[in-house]
Amino acid sequence: MEHSTPQIYTEFLPISRADMEARGWEQLDFVVVGGDAYVDHPSFGTAIISRLLEAEGYKVGVLAQPRYTDCEDFKRFGKPKYGFFIGGGNVDSMVSHYSVAKIPRAEDEYSPGGKAGARPDRSATVYTKLAKQAYPDLPVILGGLEASLRRFAHYDYWLDTVLPSIAEDSGADLISFGMGEHQTVEIARRLAAGEPVESITDVNGTRCHCAHLLLYARPIQPDTLSPANAAVQRMEQDVSGYRLGVRAR
Repeated sequence: MEHSTPQIYTEFLPISRADMEARGWEQLDFVVVGGDAYVDHPSFGTAIISRLLEAEGYKVGVLAQPRYTDCEDFKRFGKPKYGFFIGGGNVDSMVSHYSVAKIPRAEDEYSPGGKAGARPDRSATVYTKLAKQAYPDLPVILGGLEASLRRFAHYDYWLDTVLPSIAEDSGADLISFGMGEHQTVEIARRLAAGEPVESITDVNGTRCHCAHLLLYARPIQPDTLSPANAAVQRMEQDVSGYRLGVRAR
């Protein structure tokens, strides 16, 4: 069997408007946002997803550790044609920032120079909200470790309470959990084909808002429940209000 010669990449992906223009690009197809410094190595999720999209023929830019006080950094490349793929980083941002005793860490190993403070707490949620603030009409697909572990209602150690799915808190259109390569390719192809993100509800390894699938229709009245029962009922509603596609590998 003949094998094609693998593509050898010798340049970093664009990280600025100037980099785009140097390639002769007027508009990107996707912007990949990450909570770590941009390291073009397969041990980093941002590198894998961005290079995968590039291999599929898309124009891709990387927005690494964007400023999070406002949404201006998310406009750095101009408006992408199809949307954003966002990840919080290789390490959960709360673990990156705090010890198990909830003491702030002095360093961030995945930031330039090990300097702390380059990403916000709960970076996956913050970045998604900022992308939506910058371009409310664009699809935002949220993935990576931080989102995968929070795709259902979950107990949050840092706040000592039960929180809803990150899909609810962040406003992401889709949650891509696990390794994400298969989902990324299918989602990108369907968005590029003009399919509304609202109709992409059947991709294995993703999670999305599907209100019509609610199994618990009775209203929740938290003031009539004990805190423990209210938390359980909220978890039941959260899990039942989403569709989950899983493919065993």
